[in-house]
Amino acid sequence: MTSLPDEEASRQVRECKAWVEDTTGKPCPMFCPPLGKFAQSDIHSIAEAGYLGFRSVELLQTRSPHPHERNTKKGQTGFLWEMPTTAQSHPHRRTAYLRNAMKRFRHHAAITALTSRKISDWPSLAEHLLQRCLRHGGVFHLWGHSWEIEQEDQWDALEKVLAMLGQHVANGTIAAMNNSDVCQRFAAQRAKS
Repeated sequence: MTSLPDEEASRQVRECKAWVEDTTGKPCPMFCPPLGKFAQSDIHSIAEAGYLGFRSVELLQTRSPHPHERNTKKGQTGFLWEMPTTAQSHPHRRTAYLRNAMKRFRHHAAITALTSRKISDWPSLAEHLLQRCLRHGGVFHLWGHSWEIEQEDQWDALEKVLAMLGQHVANGTIAAMNNSDVCQRFAAQRAKS
């Protein structure tokens, strides 16, 4: 998106939402900027297109979605929610995590990248970050691309992580939600306060 003129990026964001909704027959409340790259003007375009929120590719995060204030079409103030991610089903090197953290000035993520012993073992890293959420609160967000999982032969690792998460869901220690469910929950909490 950052390589496109603002008007073209805005058009593509709107048409993407319309295409997904026309194709699936269901609402499309969330957006993910291609390659996770976006500018401030893109945030405005995402909000104008009617999305509830968007997912970044900010890694190693367990914090809740961040609200961006926006004006709705009806002239009311609302929020567009930016959702960071915790773990990707991909074996990154330590340097990739560090670049991701430093690019976004996320010191806590940089410390995690520097101090975690099994940083390239993403299932162990995911378990460590889930435990952080259980101790301190927050949101655990797992994501991945099927083509990368296939290319890197990560299906068994993904199955292991999903089984671990499934056990926590069955025990009632965590709730399984999709991106828009998470954003709606935080929007409701903000509306109450």
